[in-house]
Amino acid sequence: MLAQKGTATLTENDDVFNKISSRQPSLPQSKSQDDFSPTVKATCRAGIMTIKVETKENFIGVVHARDYREPQCSGYGENSKITFLRINLLARENDRDYCGVFYSQVSVLK
Repeated sequence: MLAQKGTATLTENDDVFNKISSRQPSLPQSKSQDDFSPTVKATCRAGIMTIKVETKENFIGVVHARDYREPQCSGYGENSKITFLRINLLARENDRDYCGVFYSQVSVLK
């Protein structure tokens, strides 16, 4: 698979995921783990849930779906204050991009 400009192949993403996820969390000097309090917002559109994680300090690390630490279920903090995680809500349990998250089309009538 060839990468287009601005995109990465799955192999490249796997390498980035392995490097970042094996690191210890990085904190600015004189900050403690208790100071880490990100703002998290989620939006859904066209079957994709986009989760925006905003931090006070630059973040280097991985944001991932609970119990699914796979590249397709992860967003990478690359030394910036905003990190995105995108989850395919239409993926089925045996699909490669399934992240343990699903939605229900229940309508509430008033």
